[in-house]
Amino acid sequence: MRSIDPPRRRPAPLVLRGRDAHGGEREVNLEELTLLIVVKPNCQACEELLAHDARGFEGFNVWYLVDEELALASDAPRLLRVSAATLATLEVRWPPAYLVIDPTCAEVIFEGVVFDAEQIMEEVGHLARR
Repeated sequence: MRSIDPPRRRPAPLVLRGRDAHGGEREVNLEELTLLIVVKPNCQACEELLAHDARGFEGFNVWYLVDEELALASDAPRLLRVSAATLATLEVRWPPAYLVIDPTCAEVIFEGVVFDAEQIMEEVGHLARR
C-alpha cells in the first residue's frame, strides 16, 4: 500500500510549540531529520502508531502531532498537541498524514498518507540512509 499524495517541497518551521500528553507546555527543536506523524481521534492506524512509540523509525526524530482542539486520549511520550495554525503552517491537508522535515534546508521534503508504520518506512526509509 502506498500514499496517494505526491510530495510537495515547502518551507517548514524548525521549532514546534504545543502541549505534551499531560498538558505541559513543550517546545521541540527540529535539529535532525524529523518524521512528523499527524494523528486524529477515532483512527485505528493512529492508535496503533501511538502505541508503536517511534520504534522502527531509525534515522528519524519522530513526533506525533494532533490538533489541540481534538479529544485524543493518549499519553504517548512523543505526542505534541499543536494549534490549528501550526498544522496550517505545515500544510497538513487531511490527517492521518506524515511529513519529513529536513532541518538543513528547513523544508518538508516528503509527505504521505498514513496506513501503518511499515508503509511509512517503505516510503521514507531511503531518506534516513542518504
